[in-house]
Amino acid sequence: MRLAMCLVAVAMAEEAADAAAADADAPADATPEAGEAESGEDAEDDFASDADIVAGQQIAAQTSVYAYSWNPFRYTGDFLHLAGIIVLLWTIVKRQSVAGLSQKTQILYTLIYCTRYLDLLDHSQALYLVAFKITFIFTSLLSLSAFQRFNDTWERAKDTCSISIFIGGSFFLALFLTAEYTLLELLWTFSEFLEAVAMVPQYVFSYRDQNNREVGVTAFVMLIGSYRIMYCFNWMYKKYQVPAYSDLDSWLAGLIEILLYADFVTFKFRGKSFLRHAVLAIDLKVHEVRDTLGRGVLGGESVTFENHESGELRRRKRVVDDEPLPDA
Repeated sequence: MRLAMCLVAVAMAEEAADAAAADADAPADATPEAGEAESGEDAEDDFASDADIVAGQQIAAQTSVYAYSWNPFRYTGDFLHLAGIIVLLWTIVKRQSVAGLSQKTQILYTLIYCTRYLDLLDHSQALYLVAFKITFIFTSLLSLSAFQRFNDTWERAKDTCSISIFIGGSFFLALFLTAEYTLLELLWTFSEFLEAVAMVPQYVFSYRDQNNREVGVTAFVMLIGSYRIMYCFNWMYKKYQVPAYSDLDSWLAGLIEILLYADFVTFKFRGKSFLRHAVLAIDLKVHEVRDTLGRGVLGGESVTFENHESGELRRRKRVVDDEPLPDA
C-alpha cells in the first residue's frame, strides 16, 4: 500500500516538473495592465509558492524512500522468506507429517497475507511484487491445508497458544495507529502488528517440544527470523539515506518479532530462555481463564491445567474433597 503511495508521488513529481518546464517556455509578452493585475496578487503567489515548496519536499522524500526501498537487504529478506516457506513445504512432503509444526502459526500467516496483499486488486504493481505476493498467499493456503491432509500427525497438546488474543489486539492497535482510515490501509497496518506475533505459537510449540530435533522445522524458524532481521536492516538503510523516512508501525512490530526470535535462538542452541517459563505460564493462565468463562456461560465440569514434564499442556478434571455432612 505504501509503495503505491510512493508511485503516486513519483507521478505527481513528474507532472509538477512538466508544468514547471511549460511555464519556463511560455513567452514573456506581459503588458503594463497585466503587470498591474499581477502585482495585486503577489501575496497570494508567495503563499502558494511556500505551499508548493513544502509539497515538493514531501514528494521528493517519498520518491527517495521508494527508490531506496529496492536495496540488497530487502532482496535478501524476500528470498530468505521464500526459502523458509519452501523448506516448510519440503519438510511436510518429505515426512508426510506436520509433527513439530504449529497450525496456529500457519493460520496467522494466511490471515496476514490475505489482508496485506489486497492491494493487488487496487492498483498495478511491479511484476516482482505481484509474483511474491501471489506466491505467499498460495503457499500459506497450501501449508494450512497440509494440517487437514495429515491431521493425525498434528500434536494438539503442544500447539496450545491462543491466537484470538493476537488477532483482537492487532486489530485494536491498527484502529489507533493506522496512517489513514481506508480499508486497505487499516488491514495493512493490522497485518503488520499480527506478523510481529505470528511465530509465537510456533515458539510455544517448540518450548513444549524440547526433544524435537527435526532439522526442517528448525531451518524454517531460522529462515523466517532471518528474513525479519534483513528487513530491519532495510529500514535502517532507508532511514540513513532519507532522514525524513518514518514507518513506526513496521519498526515496532519488527522489534518485537526480533526480540522473540532472539530468545528462541538462545533456547534452541544454548538451552537457555528468558521468556520460556513466562510464555508457558501465561499460556497456562489463558487456558484456565478461558475454561472458567466457558463454564460460567455453558456450564460443565471443573478442570485444571498443568504443564507436564514433557512440555505438553495437560487437562485434568478438578478433584474436590467431599465435605462432611452436617450433624442431624
